[in-house]
Amino acid sequence: MKNYDCPDKDVVFESRRKPAEPAPGQDVSSTCQARRDPRLGTVSATGRVWKSIDRRWLVFGAALLALVVGLVLHRRFFHDDAYISLRYGERLLAGKGLTWNDGERIEGFSNPLWLAQIVLLGFLGVPLALAARVLGVLYAFATVVLWARSRSTPAGLLVLVTIPGWTLWALGGLETISACFWILMSLVLVWGMRDAPPSRARGFALGLSLAAVALGRPEGIAVSLTLLCAAAFVRRGRDLGLAAAPLVVLFGGYQIFRLAYFGDWIANAARAKAIDLPVGARLADAATYVIESAQQWMAAALVATWLIVCSPDRRRIWVLLLPCLPLLVLVVAGGGDHMLGARFMLAPVAVLALAGSLAAPSPRGGVRAATLMLVVVSALWQLQLSWRYPAERNPAAALGEFVGRVLKDRLAPGTLIAAATAGSLPYFAPSLSFIDTLGINDRHIARTVPAPMPRALSKPDGWFAVPGHRRGDGPYVLSRRPDLIMLGGAHGDIDPWFLGDFQLLMSERFRADYAPWRWLVPVPPSYQPWVVDQIDSQTGRLPITFYVRRDSGVWPVVARQGEPLRPPWIADR
Repeated sequence: MKNYDCPDKDVVFESRRKPAEPAPGQDVSSTCQARRDPRLGTVSATGRVWKSIDRRWLVFGAALLALVVGLVLHRRFFHDDAYISLRYGERLLAGKGLTWNDGERIEGFSNPLWLAQIVLLGFLGVPLALAARVLGVLYAFATVVLWARSRSTPAGLLVLVTIPGWTLWALGGLETISACFWILMSLVLVWGMRDAPPSRARGFALGLSLAAVALGRPEGIAVSLTLLCAAAFVRRGRDLGLAAAPLVVLFGGYQIFRLAYFGDWIANAARAKAIDLPVGARLADAATYVIESAQQWMAAALVATWLIVCSPDRRRIWVLLLPCLPLLVLVVAGGGDHMLGARFMLAPVAVLALAGSLAAPSPRGGVRAATLMLVVVSALWQLQLSWRYPAERNPAAALGEFVGRVLKDRLAPGTLIAAATAGSLPYFAPSLSFIDTLGINDRHIARTVPAPMPRALSKPDGWFAVPGHRRGDGPYVLSRRPDLIMLGGAHGDIDPWFLGDFQLLMSERFRADYAPWRWLVPVPPSYQPWVVDQIDSQTGRLPITFYVRRDSGVWPVVARQGEPLRPPWIADR
C-alpha cells in the first residue's frame, strides 16, 4: 500500500485502496481531504477553505438580513412621482396609447423599460402600484444574487444594501434600483470578459444588459457607452460587435419610435428638469445635494474606495469606474434632486461598491482585519439611520390620492385642471384631463426658458428653489382655459408656490376670469394619519382650494358644494 502525504506532515491518509494519482502540476494540498488531527491540532487546507467560505456566506447572510430589515422599516413609502409612469401605463392598458390626456402624446416618463415591465404585470392583472413595488423589491434581491454569482467580496454588498435609500427606493415606485441592477450586471459581464475566451453568448448578454441600461433612465445611453468603452479596454476591441448590436437595435429602435410617436429625441420629463436651466443655480443645487445627502452614502463610498486602494488589482479595476462619470454629470445637470434617500447617488456608489468587491482582496491579514471593522461600523451606521428615520408615506402621494378621488367623484369627465402635482392627483382622477404646470407632462412649458425668480418666491426653503420645479408659464396656462387651476400642492393653495403660480396671480386676465373657492371635505380614518397637518382645525375637514373659471361648466357644481374665498389680490390694493 502506498500513502500520499499532505503538506501537513502529521496528517497521513490511511486507506486500504490506493488513492488516485495526482494530476501533473496539481497542488496536492487542494485535493487533501484530511481533517483536524485531535492529537496535534493541525488544520488541513480544506479546513481553511471551509472557514473562509463560512465567513463569506456569513457576510452575505448579514447583507440579506439588513436588506429585509430596511424593507420593513420603509414599507410605507411610495413616491408621488411614481404615479406619473403609472398614469401612462393605465391609459396604455385601457387602449388610449402612451398619452397624458386624450390626444396628447407627451413622453412625461423617462424610464421606458421600467414602464414596460409595469405594464406587463398590469396586463397579467397586478395593480400597477403594487407591480412597481414588487419589481423594485425583486431587483433589490436580484442584486444580492448577482453579487453572489459573480463571486464578489460580500463586504461591498453589505455597505450598499444598508444605505437607507437602497431599500427606500426598492419600495418607492421609481426605476432607481432597476437601473442600478442593470448597470451592475453590465459591469460583471465586462469584468468577466477580462481573461475569458471569446464567447458569443457573453457578448450578446452584455449587449442586452447595455440596452437595458440605455432604456432605464435618460442618462442610460451615456452610461451604456462608457460601459462599452470599458469592455473595449478589457477585450482590446475584440468581440464587441455582439455587445454593440443589441444596444444599437433596441435603443435605436426606441429612438425611432420616440421621434415618430412623441415628436422629440429625448424624454419630455428630462427636458423639463435639465435643459436650459441656469448653470450657476444647477451647480449650487448639486453641491448642496451632495453635501446634505453625504451622511447617507459616504460610509459606503469610503469602504468601497478602501477595498479598491488595498487590492492588488487596483491598477486594473479603474476601468469599471467609467460609468460614474455620466452618473455624476447627471447630478450636476439636474442640480441634484429633492427626493428622499439620495436617489441620484445610489448608482455611482453601487458602481464603486461592486468595483471594490470584484477586485482581489488584500493578502495582508492586518488589512483584512481593518476592512472587516470598517465594513461593520459603516453598515451599522447606515442601518441605524433607517432605524431612526424610517420613511413614512409620501405626503404629496397621500394628499394627491385623496384629492384625486374627490375630484373624480365631483367633476364631470373631461374637466380640464391645471395643477403642479403631476403624479397621484392625475392618476387617481383618470376621467379628468390635466395641465402639468411644471412642464414634465407639457411640451410647451418644458421648452420654455425659466424666467428669473420673483422676490416673492425667493425663499431658500421654498418649493420654487427645489430642483425640477423651476419651470412655469402662466400666460400659456391661461390660453388653454382650464376649468380649475390649483396653485401650490396637491390640495391647492390660494397663494403661489411656483413660478407659473406667481405669473397667474399677477395676470389681469386671470383675476378677471377666475375666482377662488374651497371645499371642506371629510377625511376617512385611513387617510387621516397622512394628511393630519393639512386638516382644518375648526371643522376637522380637509380644505381643497382652487380657482374656478367663471364661465366654466363646473362653476355651478363648485358653488353648490363649496364656499368662495377672498382673492389675495384684493388685499394688494
